[in-house]
Amino acid sequence: RQAVVESCLIHALAKQRRRANAHTATRGPSASALPYDGSLWPETIINCRSDADVPIRQTFGRWAAVVNYRGGVTDASTILESQLHDSQVRVRLAALESLGWLGTPAARETLREQAKRPEAVVRAAAIAGLSRWGVDELASYADDESSPVRQVVARKLVQYPSTRSFFLMQDLIRDSDLRVQAA
Repeated sequence: RQAVVESCLIHALAKQRRRANAHTATRGPSASALPYDGSLWPETIINCRSDADVPIRQTFGRWAAVVNYRGGVTDASTILESQLHDSQVRVRLAALESLGWLGTPAARETLREQAKRPEAVVRAAAIAGLSRWGVDELASYADDESSPVRQVVARKLVQYPSTRSFFLMQDLIRDSDLRVQAA
C-alpha cells in the first residue's frame, strides 16, 4: 500500500515539475497547479485517507494536495483539513506542509493561523507550508524565538534566490543556534 501511494505521489510531483518547467515565467504555488484528472490514479486511492498506517495517511495527504484531488463529495482541501485533526501528530504536521501545495487563499489563511500557535513544531510545519508563497511570507518568521522555526525558514529561503533572501540568510547564518546556521 505504501509503495502504491508513494508511486502516485512521485508521478504527480514529476508531472508537476514538467509543467512548472514549461511555465517558468510564473512563480508561486498556484502557478503550477494542475486540474485533477481521476483517470490517472487508482480508484481505490481514497481508501488511504483512513488507513491505519501513519506514513500512508501522510503520503496520501501530500498526494491529494499535489494533484488537487477532487472526487465524489470530497476534495484535497477537505482531506487536509480533516488531517489537521488526526490522532497522530506526524499526520497533522504533514497536513500543514501539504496545505502549501494547494496554493489556495483558504490554505494560506489556515497556515497563517497555525503559524501563530504556541507550539514550535506546529509553527515550523505551518511555515514550511507557507514557504510556497515565497520570501515575503518567510521573512516575518526569520526572527522567531524558536530554533526549529528559524531552521525551517533558513532551509526554505534557499528556494528563492534574491537580494532579500540573501540578507535574511546572512542574519540566520549569524544565529546563536548552530542548528539554524547549519540549516
